[in-house]
Amino acid sequence: MSRLRRGEIIATLSAAVLVVVVFAVPWLSLSVTGGGDTHANGWTSLPALRWPIVVIAGLGLLLGYLQATRSAPALPVALAMVVMTVSAIVTIVLLIRLLTGAGTPLAGGFIGLVACAGVTAGAFMSLRQEQGWDATPPNPERPVETINLSGAGSSP
Repeated sequence: MSRLRRGEIIATLSAAVLVVVVFAVPWLSLSVTGGGDTHANGWTSLPALRWPIVVIAGLGLLLGYLQATRSAPALPVALAMVVMTVSAIVTIVLLIRLLTGAGTPLAGGFIGLVACAGVTAGAFMSLRQEQGWDATPPNPERPVETINLSGAGSSP
């Protein structure tokens, strides 16, 4: 847990909120034939976006897990790049859907939108914090394990 930085924490918490909000909170108010309205959660009201939203939530949780358990930054950085790109696209599509689609957006839709944007922002912050890593010793503030493959001038 000590390896988690602000970006991974934001992405992971936003992903956890997104999982809960998709299933437990109404996103849209839809008109029913014969009069009246019905409320639908994100899973039932967004058939085209339900899987991308769940994938984003899973990837956001995975980003936090990988950052907490891996000593080398390669896998978390690669995943953060994928998470940032995919979640940014889904956030934009979700915003367009909430503003122009059938039905009236409810609080759950906006919470879901903010959670998607939170996953994007967290992944972006995670990538920004990786900038500046230097693999050449000595750099005690940002230690990166290196292996000398040439055999000459071995260092500890």
